[in-house]
Amino acid sequence: MARGRAHLSNTSKVTFLKDIKSNKNMIDMPTKEYTASAWLQFKTPWDGATNRPSEMTADQQAICNTLAKQLHQAGVQLSLTIQEKTGPDYKDWPYVGRAILFTNAPSDPIGGVSSGSTESKDSLDNIIASNNSSEDLDDEIPF
Repeated sequence: MARGRAHLSNTSKVTFLKDIKSNKNMIDMPTKEYTASAWLQFKTPWDGATNRPSEMTADQQAICNTLAKQLHQAGVQLSLTIQEKTGPDYKDWPYVGRAILFTNAPSDPIGGVSSGSTESKDSLDNIIASNNSSEDLDDEIPF
């Protein structure tokens, strides 16, 4: 497993829809199994009417689809670690879960962004610049 700073993290809060108690029995074997899923997405403004983030633009969705296809073709996996925040020092947080997420084959044709198009690269650069403000870096921690 790679060492150093995590590529993706959320140290402010991870919320579960119900309590997840220890899934170990007396002989330290798992008694419950869970699944994990992840989607690539851009940070979008909050929509108060739907009580969720706004939908991505067609350009943003096309970029995410292209990235997902590239990750799948490269055989990339995502290692997920969940820690319980028990104090101010992340080094003391106990691990409560780990999972490896495998990239899935794209189910829809990938369209919109082409690596050979200058217009698409400019569009990608503009979207990335508008979605990466310095405020977003507050949630990062080194690992």
